[in-house]
This record gives sequence, C-alpha cells and structure tokens, in this order.
Amino acid sequence: MKNLKILIALLCLISLYSCYNNPQDPDIIIPAKTSAIIDSISPRSCTVDDTITIYGKHFGSRLVFNEYIIFDDSIKSTAYIGVNWSDTKIQIFIPSGLHFDSIKVSIQANDTIGNTYKIKLNKPSTFKEIPEVLIPSGTYQMGDINSTGFSTELPIRNISISRAFFMSTIEITQNLWKYLIPYNPSIYKGDSLPVHDMNWYQAIEFCNKLSEYKKLQKCYSYINDSVVCDWNSNGYRLPTEAEWEYAARAGSSTDYYNGGLDNNLLQIAWYAGNFASYPHTGGLKAANNFGLYDMLGNVSEYCWDYWAVYDTTKTIDPKGPASGSLGRVSRGGAWQSISSSCRVSFRQYYQEPSINFYYAGIRLVRNK
Repeated sequence: MKNLKILIALLCLISLYSCYNNPQDPDIIIPAKTSAIIDSISPRSCTVDDTITIYGKHFGSRLVFNEYIIFDDSIKSTAYIGVNWSDTKIQIFIPSGLHFDSIKVSIQANDTIGNTYKIKLNKPSTFKEIPEVLIPSGTYQMGDINSTGFSTELPIRNISISRAFFMSTIEITQNLWKYLIPYNPSIYKGDSLPVHDMNWYQAIEFCNKLSEYKKLQKCYSYINDSVVCDWNSNGYRLPTEAEWEYAARAGSSTDYYNGGLDNNLLQIAWYAGNFASYPHTGGLKAANNFGLYDMLGNVSEYCWDYWAVYDTTKTIDPKGPASGSLGRVSRGGAWQSISSSCRVSFRQYYQEPSINFYYAGIRLVRNK
C-alpha cells in the first residue's frame, strides 16, 4: 500500500509538470529566461520631453512587476510608466535624473538584464530669455489689511524693503528649465508654459544652475544638509515672502493688485473663476504697476521662507525663521485656485520641501 501511494504521488507530479510545460495549452504562460535584447532605439539623439522607441525582443509582457527600463545603470522606469510596452517594442518618455550627453539604456525582463544600448541626451538648441524688471526699494503694509482673509495672514506688519532687486516678469518657463536641467517635471508640457510640479530643493538647484550659466555668484549652498543663502550674492534666488508680496502689490492696497472684486481678478489671473484647467503661457493677462505678470493664479510660486506666524519684531527685509517644521511657503495661488486663494496676502505652505507639488512653480529675483 505504501509503494502504491508513492507511485500515485509520482504520477501526479509528472502530470502536473507536463501541464505547465505544454505549449498547446494557451492558458498557461511559462516565463522565458531569455535576456531582453535591444536592437535599436529611435531617435538615437533626443532632448528632454522626447519619447524614445526601443526595438528588439524578449522585452516581457508588461504584466510583471519586475520589468524595468534601466537608464545609466541606476534609474529605473517601470513598465507601467511606458507609453507602450510589448515583447518587441517599447515607447517611453525620457525620465528625470539623467545628465546631458551619452546615456546607457538596458531592459530588465524575465528576471535578467539584457544588453546595453547608448543614446545621446541633448540640451534644447535655444532658450528664450525671461525679461526682468527692477523693483524699487520701499515700504508697505504686509498681510490681510482688508480683513477679507485668514488668521494666517496676521498680524499686519509695516515692512521696509531696503534694497532694490530684479524680478522676472513671468514665471520660469519649461524651455529655460530644460536648457539647464536635463528633465522636465511638469505635468502639462509646453516650452512657453511655466515649469511646475517640482519640489523646493529642485527650485533651489535651478537658481544655482542659472547663476552659473550667467556667470554670477551662486546664492545657495548646503551646510549639514541645510540650505544656506548668501544674501549678498549677485546670483538668482527665490524671493522672500516680504519681497514677493511687496512686488505683487506694486503700490496697491486691495486684495488683487488691480482692485478688490472678482471681476478685477479675471483680468489678471488664470484661476478657477475663468475655468483655467491648466497653466497658461505667461504674460497673456494684464501686468501690475511694476510690470509683473501672473503674480496671482497660473502657478503658485515658491518663496524662501519657512512657514511661521509673522514676527512683528522683524520689519526690515524679513527673511522668515531660520528653521521650521511646516515646510516652505508659496504665494499667489494657481490655475485651480478659488478667488480667496489668489489674494496678494494669501499664504500656503508645503509640508515637505522634498515632495513635488503639481501646481507649484517659480519666479526668480536677484540683487541689484
């Protein structure tokens, strides 16, 4: 009897093995162990935002979690990011985190990593300079001076901006960003659109890149993992909250820099009130008295300051606290914001500066 049970068990195992290796059974898929082979990639020379097409064989089914396209041996894009993925053809966007020049591409599929193929990542051929205007020194009342906002906009402070500074007339475009940094974080793509969906640290990185490109002194450096700003540098930086609101008001004292009604806001901002479902090219709405466009709506703009209650003891060129647990401030509202979130005194913060926020962008300043 014992031998009979052993014999039956062996027959069952043989039967099961035969089923799983039966090429005639369409419902059973045996993963191949053959390495993915890249025969070609088109285009061989590309720029940020391009889609590349990879041709070859044994790329896998897209249904397996451990299938990746590997760029430069470290950056992995999963099958679920790809525009199209089949066993012989993959279409995918160039991912972030690469460097300009030659990059290596390989595919992990069927539990193995295949051959390596090289392509070239180029800078855009040109970029369009963003004009700047000189913001004069002066004084103003900062905060909810019309009693129409929130407690976070109080207390009201009499602020002095002691030094004139230059400010970009529109928000930084994707075209300029891509010229200096080999990726575009933006959800809504377009060279003339404001770059968005970056985190605060990436904004700092871009400031330094633009300073280097213009042969100016960098403002930002790292000390013990903390970002430090050299306020005497002539390079590009994010505005402080006080600089931002002063520039946005441009001498006005109303909720919007052209008046206090929603009809006024329609003339100067892309926001929920005019059904702006995405960011728009800068400069299409009316400017404020300093010549700045889209200070309200379109994309929310990162500032330097940590979020904190206003300190009434610091009224000359305030820069916010030295540290904070609630992240960094952004100003101006965005394309999806309601009118109350587009007032010049409205403030918001991002809890973690290392997390990307889809409606956040940047506008830069530099010392005169």
